[in-house]
Amino acid sequence: MGIKYLARLFKFHWRLFKKHNKSMWKRRPVDSTGNPLPWYTYGAIEFLSDLNVKNVFEYGAGYSTHWWSKRAEKVYFVEHSEEWFNKLIPTLTSKVTGYIAPYAETTPYVNAIEIPQEKFDVICIDGIDRMRCAVVAINHLTEDGVIVLDNSDSHPVIVCFLEGEGFTEIPFTGIGPINEYEWTTSVFVKNLSLWEKQ
Repeated sequence: MGIKYLARLFKFHWRLFKKHNKSMWKRRPVDSTGNPLPWYTYGAIEFLSDLNVKNVFEYGAGYSTHWWSKRAEKVYFVEHSEEWFNKLIPTLTSKVTGYIAPYAETTPYVNAIEIPQEKFDVICIDGIDRMRCAVVAINHLTEDGVIVLDNSDSHPVIVCFLEGEGFTEIPFTGIGPINEYEWTTSVFVKNLSLWEKQ
């Protein structure tokens, strides 16, 4: 067993202990103090923490909805699971508006972003029918808006599509809440204006 391997192993377990321990034991995406975290990789969470945003739309809701509601003026989401929707809604603040679109028909789910009749600073794609969501999402972004695509390593076609639309992918590969394996959360940008301090 080489020294480099041991060093990597130690680094991984130290990172796991510091950032990941509570989330693993609780089996929920939370930080070390129990506050909700998005179920993205930790690198992406850190990067997105510095965003200055007014409104967010999420395809797929959860702990990320709580997290975004502390950073944005308004958060909208669509969810396909009625059971999860009914469990989540009572825990959210008045800053959040949710829509339910049952799984049997994905078109209402994909097009739910049109209901608020707004442009969004951030659109998160972390639910069903992600390709169609990406196609629709690009028309609902503000000029400086960004798209967050979770599990982007499993969706290379969507990555190629967004890059073809002029976005630059910033991939964050690593561990995240709960999971013990690595995956990739990607942030797609045309500029970094939303990271500039107001």
